[in-house]
Amino acid sequence: MKCKDVMTPCPDYCRPDATVQQVATMMKAKDIGVVPIVDGTKLIGIVTDRDLAITNLANSTQDDQIEVSAVMTGNPITCWQDEDIEVEIGLMKEHQIKRVPIVNENLTLVGVISQADIANRLDDSLATTEIATEIAKPSAD
Repeated sequence: MKCKDVMTPCPDYCRPDATVQQVATMMKAKDIGVVPIVDGTKLIGIVTDRDLAITNLANSTQDDQIEVSAVMTGNPITCWQDEDIEVEIGLMKEHQIKRVPIVNENLTLVGVISQADIANRLDDSLATTEIATEIAKPSAD
């Protein structure tokens, strides 16, 4: 099975000059926990709900004044849309991440795969439970 068969296609995204408040509002309205950051057509970063929570706690600046580029994770771990899903799952396990942006050959964002996508779209429920457990393990660092 390929990543394009499992991903959520056409995810919502923001530009790097969007404010933290705009991104948080989008997350709440769409009930999502990740927003890819796109410059033109190229994926340049990713912001999670955790990033926003930490930013809020650590920053005294108003959220409507902070650009999301200041809090995003640049150069996120990605996977190709035609890559086998096992490769993507391996990346999730290796890097302890719950969501992976999916790109095409032009590095254009085409989708996102989350733990929920894997659980909902793969048949073997035992395998998806094991995957979720591996992703959730704290790193050995």
